[in-house]
Amino acid sequence: MDTKIFRYFTVLEEQRNFSRAAQELYLSPQGLNSAIRRLEGEVGQPLIEVRNGAVELTDFGRVFSLHACEMAASLAGLHAEIDALAARKANNIRIGCATGVLGYLGEENLFAFNERDRARISVVEEVPDTLCERHLVAGAYDFGLITNPVESPDLVCLSLCDDFQFVWVNKEHPLSARDELSSADLAGQAVMTMDRSYKNTGALERLLASAGVEVDMSYSGEMMRIYEFARTNRGLGITCRNHGESVGSNTVACLPFRGLKWGYSLCYRKDRLLSEAEASFVDFMLARRRVFA
Repeated sequence: MDTKIFRYFTVLEEQRNFSRAAQELYLSPQGLNSAIRRLEGEVGQPLIEVRNGAVELTDFGRVFSLHACEMAASLAGLHAEIDALAARKANNIRIGCATGVLGYLGEENLFAFNERDRARISVVEEVPDTLCERHLVAGAYDFGLITNPVESPDLVCLSLCDDFQFVWVNKEHPLSARDELSSADLAGQAVMTMDRSYKNTGALERLLASAGVEVDMSYSGEMMRIYEFARTNRGLGITCRNHGESVGSNTVACLPFRGLKWGYSLCYRKDRLLSEAEASFVDFMLARRRVFA
């Protein structure tokens, strides 16, 4: 039995449609249908039937589904472990980054490790922080650079940065004369921040709620759109230190917002035994820890 069939079956069960399932699996509907028919031939029983255009499981299909889900998950875990072992033997260290962290850290600071050690760093992906944390727990990479707080109890977390956020304010706005801003200063203001897939957006909402501060909140997935929101004086934009430092402007001030904490950690799974190269990488990153009062 071709082990790919377990994933084919679980996707077909979820989608309940050959065309949609085939699209997700990068197969033709005819190819998927042939694979399922071969499976039924091997099992010796009908596993699915199509009613009014929707795929339904037979009683035999429901029994097969219980095992197929377990097998698909087990095979995915097997492939992840094989990939991790191959990377380790080649002294490749795979990193996942929460969106924004690599820009804050500076790519040159991360890849400088390649110049002093036989191991090689590769960034697998940059995704929103909650997704990065989930993928690290699932074994998609060896280490994650994840914004705080890291919630999974399955991870070792070493803080690399303790900072706070900043606010972009048009220099014509009365608040631009302040040295820094507090939650109370945002009351009644139009405020734009990153979308709700980012931890710090939730932290901002909780901070304002606890202070009893109401704002006209809007969201964006693009930091430069938030900057333009402030530059055109439509409201205030929440940002990080590195964006404030890199975007020099005669129009916009970037003021500290110390009440809204921001930072990130180097994380890896608790069940991971670090290789010599990985331990060296941990020491390398801890030497670059940054703390702001």
